Amino acid sequence: MANLKLYVAVANGKTLTKIGKKSADKIVFHNKSSTDSLVVTFNPTNVVKDKHGNSSISSITVLAGGKETVTFESTLGSSVKYTARIGTTTAEDPIIIID
Repeated sequence: MANLKLYVAVANGKTLTKIGKKSADKIVFHNKSSTDSLVVTFNPTNVVKDKHGNSSISSITVLAGGKETVTFESTLGSSVKYTARIGTTTAEDPIIIID
């Protein structure tokens, strides 16, 4: 089982959680809502790939109760910010750091 590292800091006057992962790891987004879709938008988009590691993607939509996997084409120390929103709720905006 992989270790998940969460780094919590202040950036630009805002609390920010950084999620550490190894470059070969995949990230699975699980939508725990039973009614609304989860939309995840990535920035930059050139390092985020679909679940097969093929095409670059800028966002994914996870249906209610579903899950979607993404992979990364990146180098040590690179990062990807993302915004996650379920339905019309306020979005969260953590960042993924490649260890």
